[in-house]
Order: sequence, then C-alpha cells, then structure tokens
Amino acid sequence: CGQGSEAAECLDNLGIIYRGLGHLAYLPHTDIKGPAQLFSIALEKHQQALKIRLSSRPIESVVDPAVATSETHIGTAHLAQSEHEEALECFFNAKRIWEKLAEDDIGMNKNVAACQNSIGLVHLSQGWNQMARECFERALAIDLEDEQRGETLPLRLQRSELPPVRVEIAGQQIDLDLNSICSVRR
Repeated sequence: CGQGSEAAECLDNLGIIYRGLGHLAYLPHTDIKGPAQLFSIALEKHQQALKIRLSSRPIESVVDPAVATSETHIGTAHLAQSEHEEALECFFNAKRIWEKLAEDDIGMNKNVAACQNSIGLVHLSQGWNQMARECFERALAIDLEDEQRGETLPLRLQRSELPPVRVEIAGQQIDLDLNSICSVRR
C-alpha cells in the first residue's frame, strides 16, 4: 500500500470494503463469519489509518481533513456495532475539525453537516428520536444555508455508511433499512 498518507488511505479504503461487506453479512470462501467480525476488521483498518495520520499528535490539536475523514469512518464502524458512545466521540471529533476548517473554507460546511447527520443517526439508533430530529434539522439548515449562498453543497448520504436501525413502533420492533428510505431530494 505504501507509506504515510498513502498507506492510511489504503487502510481506510480496506475498512470501507469490510464495513460494506458487514452490511451484506457475506464474505464467501473465507473463515470470516458474520457482520460483527467484518465490522471489527473494518474498525481495525480505520484505526490503523488514524494512527498513521495522527503521527503521535493528540486529536485535540489536529486540524486535518484526512484525520476528520478517518474519525468519521471509525465512528461509522462503531455505529454499525451499536457502540454509540464511541461513535459519538468520533463524530464529534470529526465535526470539530471540519468546523475549524470551515472558518477558512466555507466549502467545508458540507462536512460539518454530514457529521451532524451522523450524530443524528447515532441518536436515532438509540431511540432518542427528538435529539436525532434536532441533529437532522441542524444538518439540513447548514446545507440550506450553503445553498442560499450559492454554494452547490448538497448533503449526501453514502449508502455504505448507513447501518440498519431497529425502532419500536406501536409496541413492535421494526428493522429499518436507512439506505432505502434516507435521501435528500431537491
């Protein structure tokens, strides 16, 4: 894969692949069984990428889009495993970085909105619907504000990034496939 940032990018890409396979829960011709093991491998790859990108610097001092991207990937892997606190920590770390970058480059606001949306997904998967709604509304407000400024920065939800969510409706547990129901249309 190479060294440095190239190696980190390769590791993140491997993590994305394993996470996607975890959502499919299928990896033929291997000893890997079930989505939990695939999500665990994805998390490991993303954490390795982050370690390379941090280069012994504390996350609080870093303002680097590649680090924010790794944090987002790690948060998504945690969310896929219902590790909500860990996911929130990662999404908030990424959001802090994107907000700092947006001070100098308004184009980074799309990433702030995406992090806010991810935080909402964590709250939704915890059954905290009101908090989730507030996060989704903040994400949409950021996106609409950019659109009013003439920026073409639509909020996009990546299909591989959305884990299934179990909700209770009228006393019944229902699994929602967010990939098929979540999209932003203009």
